Amino acid sequence: MIGSRLKRCPAAMIPYRYVGIKFFSKLLSVFMRVILTDVTSGFRAYRSWLIKALVKRMRERQYGIPEATIIAWRLRARIEEMPISFTLKKMSKKGSIRFLLNLVRVLLSALITHL
Repeated sequence: MIGSRLKRCPAAMIPYRYVGIKFFSKLLSVFMRVILTDVTSGFRAYRSWLIKALVKRMRERQYGIPEATIIAWRLRARIEEMPISFTLKKMSKKGSIRFLLNLVRVLLSALITHL
């Protein structure tokens, strides 16, 4: 289960983050043939067997949420989203460019490794 911040109040999100999340979610949705709206959300619920499988297979330790989504899909886990509420941050602690570059790196690596 993925908690989607974009299903409930997308207008409350910082514009560049909203666009980035939408882009990466659409990209993974196309590759995985599953409709996803918020692949960067850290609000997740996993079954115990999937957590064990993710621990064995994941390579990324800092920005691993998209990789976990791809692995779960490859293992045929049911992937669903549920709307969640969130508190708006005025500014990202990670920095927009740095976060974007790391996310691109992780997605490319995960797609090459796990697809």
